[in-house]
Amino acid sequence: MNKYLLCRPQGGLNDMLCQIEKCCRYAEQTGRLVIIDTNYKNSDSFNDEFGSYFLSKQKKLLISINNLPSNIEELDVYPQCLKGKLNTYETVKKVPFEPYKELNSNETISFDFTKDYPQKLIVHHQLGGGKLSLFALLRLKLVDTIKDELLERLKFIGGRYTAIHIRHTDYLSDYESALKILREKPPQKLFVATDNQNVLLEIIQKLPETKIFSFSSNLSLDGNPIHLQQHNDQNINYKRNRDAIIDLMILAISTNLMLCKISTGVRADKKPTYSGFSYLANMLWENKIIISQLLSADKIRIGLD
Repeated sequence: MNKYLLCRPQGGLNDMLCQIEKCCRYAEQTGRLVIIDTNYKNSDSFNDEFGSYFLSKQKKLLISINNLPSNIEELDVYPQCLKGKLNTYETVKKVPFEPYKELNSNETISFDFTKDYPQKLIVHHQLGGGKLSLFALLRLKLVDTIKDELLERLKFIGGRYTAIHIRHTDYLSDYESALKILREKPPQKLFVATDNQNVLLEIIQKLPETKIFSFSSNLSLDGNPIHLQQHNDQNINYKRNRDAIIDLMILAISTNLMLCKISTGVRADKKPTYSGFSYLANMLWENKIIISQLLSADKIRIGLD
């Protein structure tokens, strides 16, 4: 009988991909199948099926909890606090830089990645960023609907363009210096990936000579982060996730990429750094061959293609 690792990644897109890759590497060493579940009812983010956006290239990387056996609740599970309530457990409200814990037991919902476990099922329900996200993408492909929408948006932009990412909700970016550079030498075309409607309006106002492009349909008006918004309307969740993934691709395919440092809260030492989404966009921009692997679409031309 197979042994499973159920990965319920949390946080933004970069965090989720890092946690998926972390689980995949562990599973390769211990002979488990990885199940990705991004639609658990008590999760804080994404709130939709991973398979609506990505396909797996690997037989032992499955992208729906529906791939688990029907007797899932009967399996021996670690952490043991999840026994009998794999589809109902709740988490303690997360404190920054602390792991997710199960509400009743206060036990961390994860395991020791240096150990092997006898249980048929182990569960990892956590967030955490870094640079492993790039490797997770090598295991995946975008579904055709996402690729088609990306192609339409690239056609609408038309040709070479500059791109900028500004996160300005829960974390605040120092984007004034970047805006100053853009005003001194305005690009002909600028793609703006941001989570803040007011930031987008400011850029449009201050760069009247530049053609501005932005496609996200649900920008924040009140400072609440987009990826943590939960909606009963599944279509809204889908559009939010789709736009984030396509924004990432458009940033990475750009001729010139500008990123803005976050000035508050992203690390325990509070020193300015870049958001995980910016890190991922930059890694993809520097390694465009990975985008080709994600797309495998002849109509989308990248770099020297």
